[in-house]
Amino acid sequence: MEREILFKGMTRPAMLWGVPIVPLVSVSAIILLLSIWSLKLYLALIIFPVFLVMRTMALIDVFIFRLLFLKFKTNTNNKKYYGAKTFHSVEYRKMQKRIDFPEVSVLALNKNPSFEKFIPYSSLIADDIVINKDSMLMTTWEISGVPFELTDKQKIEGHKKSLNMIFKTFSTENVSFYFHNIRRDIEVNLNAEYKNKFLEETNTKYYENFKKGSLKANKLYLTLIYNPFRDKVDRSSFIKLNPRKRYNELKIYIKKMREYSSRLEANLNAFKVDRLKVYEKEGNSYSSQLEFYNYLIGGKNTKVRALNAPLNEYLIGALRNLQFNSDTVQLNYNDGGKNFARAIEIKDYTSETYIGILNSLLYLNVNYTITQSYDPIQKHEARSRLKKQHGRLMSSEDDSITQLEQFSTALDELANNEISFGNYHFSILVFSDTLKGVKEDTNKVITALNDLGLSVTLADIALPATYFSQFPTNYHLRPRVSLLSSKNYSSLIALHNFPNGRKSNNAWGDAITILKTTNNQPYYFNLHQFSSKNDFGEFPLGNFTVIGQSGSGKTNFLGFICNQLLKYANKETFPDNVPDEKQKMTLVYLDKDKGALANILAGGGRYLSLANGEPTGFNPFMVENNPTNIRSLNTLIKILVTRNGEILSTADEKKIANGIDFIMNEFSRSERKFGISLLLENMTKDFNDDNSLKSRLELWKNGKQFGWVFDNEYDSLDFPDEINFFGIDGTEFLDDKDVSAPMSFYILWRVTNLIDGRRFGLLIDECWKWLENSLVQEMAKDKLKTIRKKNGILGFGTQSASDLLELDIAKTIVEQSATSIFFYNDKATFDDYVKGFKCTEKEFKTIENFVKTDYRCLIKRTDESVVTSLDLSTIGKENISILSTGEANVESIEKIFAQENLSLEEKVNQLREYYKAS
Repeated sequence: MEREILFKGMTRPAMLWGVPIVPLVSVSAIILLLSIWSLKLYLALIIFPVFLVMRTMALIDVFIFRLLFLKFKTNTNNKKYYGAKTFHSVEYRKMQKRIDFPEVSVLALNKNPSFEKFIPYSSLIADDIVINKDSMLMTTWEISGVPFELTDKQKIEGHKKSLNMIFKTFSTENVSFYFHNIRRDIEVNLNAEYKNKFLEETNTKYYENFKKGSLKANKLYLTLIYNPFRDKVDRSSFIKLNPRKRYNELKIYIKKMREYSSRLEANLNAFKVDRLKVYEKEGNSYSSQLEFYNYLIGGKNTKVRALNAPLNEYLIGALRNLQFNSDTVQLNYNDGGKNFARAIEIKDYTSETYIGILNSLLYLNVNYTITQSYDPIQKHEARSRLKKQHGRLMSSEDDSITQLEQFSTALDELANNEISFGNYHFSILVFSDTLKGVKEDTNKVITALNDLGLSVTLADIALPATYFSQFPTNYHLRPRVSLLSSKNYSSLIALHNFPNGRKSNNAWGDAITILKTTNNQPYYFNLHQFSSKNDFGEFPLGNFTVIGQSGSGKTNFLGFICNQLLKYANKETFPDNVPDEKQKMTLVYLDKDKGALANILAGGGRYLSLANGEPTGFNPFMVENNPTNIRSLNTLIKILVTRNGEILSTADEKKIANGIDFIMNEFSRSERKFGISLLLENMTKDFNDDNSLKSRLELWKNGKQFGWVFDNEYDSLDFPDEINFFGIDGTEFLDDKDVSAPMSFYILWRVTNLIDGRRFGLLIDECWKWLENSLVQEMAKDKLKTIRKKNGILGFGTQSASDLLELDIAKTIVEQSATSIFFYNDKATFDDYVKGFKCTEKEFKTIENFVKTDYRCLIKRTDESVVTSLDLSTIGKENISILSTGEANVESIEKIFAQENLSLEEKVNQLREYYKAS
């Protein structure tokens, strides 16, 4: 990553002889005034020992005097009663005015402070604008953020440049920013109903994965603050206006705020922003903006009504009180619960920053709130402060050559409009529900920050100020304020996050399932593309590919995803405008090596195993007589008579077509038994050619070499609506070059006939074997491009990326796949993954570095890429075994499900016992 200088000379207060100027001048002035007032001028000599003391203190921490000032500012006198500095959510004196209770001086309740005075918010003056007590206006956005794990360096740097440009352009306006990154525990679930007990039970057990404490989420928020006043005089003049004039002025401020908001929102479009505002629920008005501010107060999610009342009185964060003791704060809630927090501040910065420098914090198993405020200053003020600080360093004993040289760089970049500057502050509040937990988690964060080269410290002296400085516009409580460049701020906030998919409003409703990202966030997995905010009932592209070698977790993943897809068979999940006859779901799995056998049977499905030489039960002449089937029947017969590469003459093609037309039109369906034999009876033989059309077709007649394939009395390949899941195994015939092409074609033809507007999915595992024939590929190619229009999806699975890419239609498969899923593959090559599957180099490197036993996969979609894992540990070993059938278990599984005297539930239980014992 490109690095930018962090001008460390501006990260500390202005110093004189090693002591911050402001407290030194203030203390010296007080001593001089006292000596003059008391007429004891010798008291002025105290300045020298005081100076030495102050210098010693500054050596420990240059912000020590600022911290002591804030400690005094947030001081309370009730610590002796509570054992900690305590701020209540309700002020006792305010209650006393309304209710005639006597003051209980023994407990000093009349002196108990409320944290209300530290709540800066005043009123909600528009759906998305809050005004504070100083008449500043603020609007907040929740930001999805941009992915970074798999994003190329060039794109990441582009995001930094965009952010830098935003903060530069706003440096000429009277605005400021508060950025928050909140990481917290979440519980997630997806509603699903299944008729099948096995599917229902495994689904319920799977979502036990996502109970409280197992998942976390990072939520990013950016608050824009507009101060309409140049100084306190301006604000005082506004306050003195009569109500009507003040109202008219306020309308002008709101209009200006809207301009700024629209401008910022447009500039942040790539980061996916959502403005927090008033919303309606069950006839009541709530505000997501106030809910966010309320969370900052108490660290708890609660709904907040949009009321016409002072915000500082009813935004209390669900708290009873806050208790500060040394370096820890205890949050006591109205419901009797409690939480603990510790605050971390940056004591000394690194010499450089880069985009995403704080990304390591996103992976910590810790709950926290990061606050980073930035108050841009005008160019002329920045230049002045840089020059003054440079001069002070030159004249002081602080002779760091590097820092002195950096001032020239800063002034040059400022002059060239490459950067702007602003007052910056950072804090991170770490939360836990136990005192031990908060200490352990704080140490994790400190270690992570130290690894980045940052010198950090626990907030203790001014802990209340650090806590309350999280609230937007509480500038006066910020403990450690440094002057940073817009590039530094852009790199520090980064707006990086992990993709989370989409939970609802997908083509078929809710997401298929939930996976976990590498930082333990939920990823809502979908196959369909996202084309709008609400795709429910639409027909976006949903085709997919799954690549992963044996043992990588691919088959388990496919089995589980198929099971999760079956929830869409529930009629309650369909849009209201879908006809009743289309409210159904059919899923077909073309299998190899019977890997899906147990899962399909346990899920209430039908599984067809085809053995070489055994009658298949196929009779293609039993299909419905329509143009589509007639064309497919012609193609099938052509495949039969050209298996050795023979070329059909026009006369031969005409013979086939005429024979098929005659049979299909002159014979009823019940009369088309042994269709191949019937066709041969209606074809003339060329006696001068031993390799004639009829001679080649006779090999497929009942009783001949391949008669077992298609010349059967009836056709048993059917897909009744009451069954949602079908499996067809091609293990034996796919390796037989004589029969694999026609059988693959026929199965694919019959399966794709089901595509009629219902929800439909076809998964072809080891697809390269099923699609070896060019005519079969052509059929698949056509469906790839058209299946979405009829509410279907088509999936391709393989252990070998190169096998799939060698298909003639490989390019179409890649182009027409909305989602590609890559598992571990130690044979992955650059050409296959980057050139073939269009992965980026970073994505390829990630796949290349997968560890087989981690069972991770990279999900690449047209709009995002993410590394996830499918954790099936909660469903039980026996259920995991059912998802993927091993070759050694096939015979036992077939015996269990062949028992006609047992119910499906009994068979599944017997299968579980079998796996438990094995």
